[in-house]
Amino acid sequence: GGEYWIPGITWNVADTFGDDFMEPPAIEFNQDTVKWVSLFPEVDQIRSVSPTDDGGSIMISTYTDEDSENFMWLTKLDAYGNNEWTNNLGVYSGITQSHVSEGYDVIQTLDGGYALIGSYLNSSGSVRDNIHFIKTDSEGNQVHVGVWGWINYGVVGKSIIQTYDGGFVIAAEQDNNVIVVFKLDSDLNACNNIFNECQASGGNNSQTWGLQIDYPSGNVVVEEVIQTPDSGYVVLGTNMWVGNNHQGVVVKISNSGSVEWERTYSTAYRTAFYGIDNTHDGGFIVSGYERTSTSNFPYDESLFLKLDGEGNVIWEKTFNTNSNDWPINIKTTADGGYISAVNYYGNAEPYWSSNDVRLIKLDDEGNLTWSYDYTGQYGVDIRAQSIMQSEDLNYVVVGKQEDAENSQNFEGWAMKI
Repeated sequence: GGEYWIPGITWNVADTFGDDFMEPPAIEFNQDTVKWVSLFPEVDQIRSVSPTDDGGSIMISTYTDEDSENFMWLTKLDAYGNNEWTNNLGVYSGITQSHVSEGYDVIQTLDGGYALIGSYLNSSGSVRDNIHFIKTDSEGNQVHVGVWGWINYGVVGKSIIQTYDGGFVIAAEQDNNVIVVFKLDSDLNACNNIFNECQASGGNNSQTWGLQIDYPSGNVVVEEVIQTPDSGYVVLGTNMWVGNNHQGVVVKISNSGSVEWERTYSTAYRTAFYGIDNTHDGGFIVSGYERTSTSNFPYDESLFLKLDGEGNVIWEKTFNTNSNDWPINIKTTADGGYISAVNYYGNAEPYWSSNDVRLIKLDDEGNLTWSYDYTGQYGVDIRAQSIMQSEDLNYVVVGKQEDAENSQNFEGWAMKI
């Protein structure tokens, strides 16, 4: 029950639930299963995708031009995978005398524009990353820029959402094992000092606040922030290399920026989290992987956890592909189930180490409804990085694909299924 938890406790879930291995049912897909595949050779990956209100999608990555300048790459696709427009956005640094922006996450905003989050490389005595926010209009033209940095440590914006009141919450990871979370109001104002938990006037209210969550050891990686039905927020990530282990991290935050509860999860030798979403019953669904052994193959297995609203584990599922496999983010679907994609090593000789993608659909109890393997061209690595459900209830997956057999040169890849 909830009384079991205290801030910072690690629950060894494997001791309580064990591992529930699932084998995919035999599902036959017709020739129209894959609706379209689009490639983007100007970037080496697509980091994130979100739905748009016209049935299309918006994608973000980093574009590097011939002068080695970096931009946030923003691309709008229609429902059929056609490129409607691409814009390269960013900030020019007078110190480095170049554009130095990287894109990590993007959403469509309530006014039909887009909000982008990433990093901006600043150099003044020491080189460090700063959080970089861009707001655009509906055509992807830049209308507002925000940059937040701290002189002592680099910090990278990883995830952004628009809140119920029209503001934004941004989650970032800081070099000294700190999660930085802060809220902008609907006019894009931040509180006075997001790196000091906004102790001064103008902070610590539901409109603007700033919060730092410190981990004394390990290496914190932030993956995602979501808003919860009670108008609060949840941040998900992984604290890596705590000793020789990884631990999944979930933090629940109130609407005014205070930590309500904080959990770390250890399901096996190592546990890493990649995605979280609200469930229809007020809980959360989490995707990640676990490593059960230090030596036996396969090392890494897909992991899915159902949590209640207090972070208690309801069930744990692992997905057995007889191969190393790693899920990406996970989404609750309209039918109350869950969709994710798993990167796994294909077993077509002689390319045992080539990477393929498996889409998996779970019901609300975590039972596997169907799975679909996308292997693409023989011997070509494909890696998914983000998934969304589109307006027509199909799914768009983005990531990267090798541009030729065994080339190790990647290009942006998107698929609708």
